[in-house]
Amino acid sequence: MIVTDAKNLFRDYVDDPDGTFLTDAQVVQYLQFGIKDWFSLIRVLGPSTVMKSVVLSAADSTAYSDQPASAKPFRDSLDLNDKDILYPAKVANTPLMGSKLHGGTLRTGPIDQILNLSYIVSGTNERQDRCIPLPSNAQIPFSSTVRNYSLDKYVLQFAGTPPENFVIDYFPRPVTDFSTGTDNIEGGDLDQFHELIVLYATRRYAIRDGIVSQPVEGMIQLQEARFVRFLQDQRLVDSGNQVRVTQLF
Repeated sequence: MIVTDAKNLFRDYVDDPDGTFLTDAQVVQYLQFGIKDWFSLIRVLGPSTVMKSVVLSAADSTAYSDQPASAKPFRDSLDLNDKDILYPAKVANTPLMGSKLHGGTLRTGPIDQILNLSYIVSGTNERQDRCIPLPSNAQIPFSSTVRNYSLDKYVLQFAGTPPENFVIDYFPRPVTDFSTGTDNIEGGDLDQFHELIVLYATRRYAIRDGIVSQPVEGMIQLQEARFVRFLQDQRLVDSGNQVRVTQLF
């Protein structure tokens, strides 16, 4: 679904097709609420469906040793919230994770949540060992392997010398610009569920009038049920470090 279609559908749902009651800026704001609610559902039930990756490698001078000193606040660490951290397709003064105020502008990085972190071969990006996260950096000194890491807010802390080349698989923050009419809403493979974004936005609008729209809530339940089944079917077997054991007799 393209942004223009989403905006027109929202105006239809709130009975404002000619723009009498809502400005375009208000419509954009409601749709931003809607896509955040949509992403929250995906995060819980099937984050791998929108998973993205960022490669930090010597091949493009973003390897660990290439990172600026400011992004290494202490030994064996990497601050993903540093505005000068290096990564492919970086926007100037934008961190890799979290937000940073620079020159009066709040800049937010693409990573919302880290899903996996793996060693790679520089140049080929072939994946090698997967790093195992620890729940707290307090456990790092007691780690039995250098493949462990922890995330203290935005700072990666490794159990030993950080890998020179590694890939971070992550759950992205929504970046759809609803003020640009011809752009497609992100999550193209999930296009059949984009109407749910508009329905969530419509629910938010109903708060303004202090009412609960039964038709909207009924359609949300129907669409959510379909979406939940899809996300559960797409869930990776090994997500969350799960192991499936099969016995043959």
